Amino acid sequence: AYTLSGGEPFQQRGSALLNFLIRLKRHHEADSIICFTGYDVKQFDNVGLYAARDAIKLGLVDVLIAGPYNPAKPYNRGLMSSSNQKLVFATDRHTEAEFQDPLSYEVIIHKDGTKTLTGFPPVKEQPPCQP
Repeated sequence: AYTLSGGEPFQQRGSALLNFLIRLKRHHEADSIICFTGYDVKQFDNVGLYAARDAIKLGLVDVLIAGPYNPAKPYNRGLMSSSNQKLVFATDRHTEAEFQDPLSYEVIIHKDGTKTLTGFPPVKEQPPCQP
């Protein structure tokens, strides 16, 4: 699977983003494309994100994880990191059941005793955020 995230994918120039997604789908049609956006789908037209709307309508994105991250609503299922985020299925490639398992994580203990946490630990085990 390919993921689009970091910054806001749909704030890229619309035609460039659509062309990128079309080429990605064409050359990697067996792979999924999952996109994270801080916007709710209902906001796309209101804020001029027509490429986002078109990418979903054309099935260029298989799954959209929509909504801003909210640290007050921690959640760790289906790649969603806060409970206000929603899954939007633009194609029938995936089902909601595939996104319901808790996410995994690992703790690496280094020789010097320091620890590195990777992945998505259960909410109760997450270390407190530092300012």
